[in-house]
Amino acid sequence: MFYNTTHEQGNSLVQSEKKTQSQDELVIWLFKAFNNDGMTPSKVWTSLIELRKIDRNTPLTSIRRSITTLTKDGRLSATERQEKGHYGKKEGIWQLPKVVTSENQMNLFF
Repeated sequence: MFYNTTHEQGNSLVQSEKKTQSQDELVIWLFKAFNNDGMTPSKVWTSLIELRKIDRNTPLTSIRRSITTLTKDGRLSATERQEKGHYGKKEGIWQLPKVVTSENQMNLFF
């Protein structure tokens, strides 16, 4: 989701929306490919730079926006865990949502 806080219009708006969708897909790809125990936004940002999927000038806030959008869409979920992030402050850890199967649900009752 692109938040049009700068009131872009026309082709500029279309390009910004496409770039946002592309970034969301990169973030979810990273979680699917490398999500062993969850990641902070800083870890996602650093990993995408190291993998040369985004430019070093990509703002960390753009990655945070993408994670927020993917969480609202149910494609990621926040954990209760935290760790130190890029700026030395605690950050939440996100992961792919846990899939509950009917077998798992049955085990809850027996």
